[in-house]
Amino acid sequence: MSSHRVGFAAGLALIFFALSTAWAADNPLKMHASTGMGYDNNANLNSTRKSDFFSQETIRLHYQKLQSKSLRVRLSSDLLNVNYFDVTDQNVFLPSAGVGVDMVVAPRTVLETDYNFSYIDFPHDVSVSSYNQSARVGLKRVLTEDVILRAGFDLSSRDFQDRKINQTDGFLSDSTERSDTRTAVDSDLSVYVIKNTLLRFGSNYFWNDSNDPFHDYYDFQGFKLFSGIFVEFNSKVSGFAKIAYERRAYDSRPLLNSDGVFEHDHMANVTGGLVYRFNSNVSLESAYNYRQKNSNEPAERYSGSMSTLGLIYSF
Repeated sequence: MSSHRVGFAAGLALIFFALSTAWAADNPLKMHASTGMGYDNNANLNSTRKSDFFSQETIRLHYQKLQSKSLRVRLSSDLLNVNYFDVTDQNVFLPSAGVGVDMVVAPRTVLETDYNFSYIDFPHDVSVSSYNQSARVGLKRVLTEDVILRAGFDLSSRDFQDRKINQTDGFLSDSTERSDTRTAVDSDLSVYVIKNTLLRFGSNYFWNDSNDPFHDYYDFQGFKLFSGIFVEFNSKVSGFAKIAYERRAYDSRPLLNSDGVFEHDHMANVTGGLVYRFNSNVSLESAYNYRQKNSNEPAERYSGSMSTLGLIYSF
């Protein structure tokens, strides 16, 4: 990790510690830090299937406090650092911060508003580094003690740091950087089916619009469906699993060998893991993730899996 990222991470960690000490009396601040190792059998997510080991560190900070009986404020800040041993183009440093306000607008109904900002830094491939912003407004409805329904609207943008657009003639622009805007509508249903067992089902419909005009290459629409389960087996052991399916249909991205046919992709993602709690502060987590992409463009097809093992410290 470069020196400026080390300094940035160390400074935030110091701030997190100071805040947690200052607010320890009423405990509105939660912090999680983790470190771990993993193995990725397709680090580049392509047909070459280059495998590699990686290290991963995270710091997550979440603060929330009731300002009144009907108003709650939330603040969050995350740091993610991933370093591959060989496939260094996939190394990433991702700081993010967010603010949210929840307001009770009717019995059992909460208006949720959120704003998030992040910077995705690929130090060995600056062309995919970007600044990202998102704003969401939604409603949460507590149907019963065991059933919660959410739905909302999200608007986000991605501004690339050093990636010029392809003009309509196919040549790179001298000055205009690529930027994307995405709108999305989401829904989420959480159900406690039995004690210590949570089921979640959700959907997300989205539309992506890019300022790159060449074949509108990055303009697409699609949807994502997911379901998940979280189970606390006992006071020490818990487990989780999630399965997701996503479909994207590009507006006018032609296939390499067929100009009159446009690309459409189908992506599947399966994740599962176990968490063992040594005590109230320290846990060990193991996780496995499998992803597969099918496309009518043969060059875009791939599959791969990741396995991770790490320690989590929470207070």
